[in-house]
Amino acid sequence: MTRRKAKMNNRRIHIRLFNDMIKVGDEVYYFNDFGSLKKDTVTHEATKMGDHTPVMWLKEAGSYLLSRFVSKA
Repeated sequence: MTRRKAKMNNRRIHIRLFNDMIKVGDEVYYFNDFGSLKKDTVTHEATKMGDHTPVMWLKEAGSYLLSRFVSKA
């Protein structure tokens, strides 16, 4: 799957849906800032940063845009 296609498919993922599917401790795949597919562990439920930006919380990467989420590992 290309980054563009994954981004289009997941652009509308909502925090509630992410938190229902992915639990703390689960490993997920996501695209980093350079477009590389990465794997990391979720450390906290997804939240809104600044009351407008949905983010997931990862062990190695810190916070990352929820739109970068690809799938559960």
